Amino acid sequence: MDRGDVHLLLMDLPDRRGAGGKVQRQKYTVSLQGGPAFQTATDVAVVLASTKRADRAARPYEVLVGITDGFEHDTLIDCRWVWTIEKPSAPLSSFKFRLRPSIMDQVSQALVVGLQL
Repeated sequence: MDRGDVHLLLMDLPDRRGAGGKVQRQKYTVSLQGGPAFQTATDVAVVLASTKRADRAARPYEVLVGITDGFEHDTLIDCRWVWTIEKPSAPLSSFKFRLRPSIMDQVSQALVVGLQL
């Protein structure tokens, strides 16, 4: 895995339907780490990307990406929540594409806002 890698993974996420607990959902993940020093790490920090559903501009903690970036439709990368996953849970078969460095620069800026750094 490298910084900007996008994988489609089955994730355990909070169940927002009021029942509590967790629910498994397919989500696009964007790796925040990479490079030679990262090769031996066992975990990776990711943010999630979801289909853009509302007719509104991206918020300061979101990055709007789309077809030209590799997704099938307009998608928002939400930088309010950073998830840590085990690298083995992202097998090569789940790899979809790598985001351009300019998009990852936008993700970095959105992380500053989303995490209130």
